[in-house]
Amino acid sequence: MKGTLDAIQLELARATRRATERSGHALKLRLRERTDAAFPPKTRLAQTWRGDVYPDASSTTLEPAYYVYTKAPKIIHAFDKGATIRARNGVYLAIPAPAAGVRQWNRALTPREWQAATGIELTFVPLAGGQHALLVAHAYWQRQAPKYRHRRKFSPILARIMSRGQRFVPIFYLSKQTTLRKRLDIEAIAREFGGSFRDSLERELAKME
Repeated sequence: MKGTLDAIQLELARATRRATERSGHALKLRLRERTDAAFPPKTRLAQTWRGDVYPDASSTTLEPAYYVYTKAPKIIHAFDKGATIRARNGVYLAIPAPAAGVRQWNRALTPREWQAATGIELTFVPLAGGQHALLVAHAYWQRQAPKYRHRRKFSPILARIMSRGQRFVPIFYLSKQTTLRKRLDIEAIAREFGGSFRDSLERELAKME
């Protein structure tokens, strides 16, 4: 009798684990999908979502849990709640303009890195109010840009960026603070899967009949 009960418990534990893993995996994929949609074109941010079932497969618990998490919690939190980023010590935040020619990078591009990579000196242009400013380059950089095409991170300034007769081109926008708008709603996505586990478990239990 005991052997029969143990076998039933083991089968129930395995069914519960499969249902937990299936519903948790679906939630993880949905989070990746929504993150991709929130940041077009696609970025690596969506792939930071991970998921694991606890405890491990050797356990016969009837109450497993699927833990979904991100390897970029600060970034995800900022875009889930919305956040205001302020520069420290009275300096500016530097945001690359389209003319910076950035194609890809693993971390924020700084004006110093841009100048070192292009050999072009940037000029500081304050704007009214003191909360914003520009770092600009002489327009002749457009003619120099082709010799930097072999650099992985930079592409030449496009002619359409500059109007005829323009002497300077903005390379960085400077601001004392910037606000990240809410792009994700993690709680809403999780609520969508409120009945997912129940449905998965019912399918698994039906197989046992």
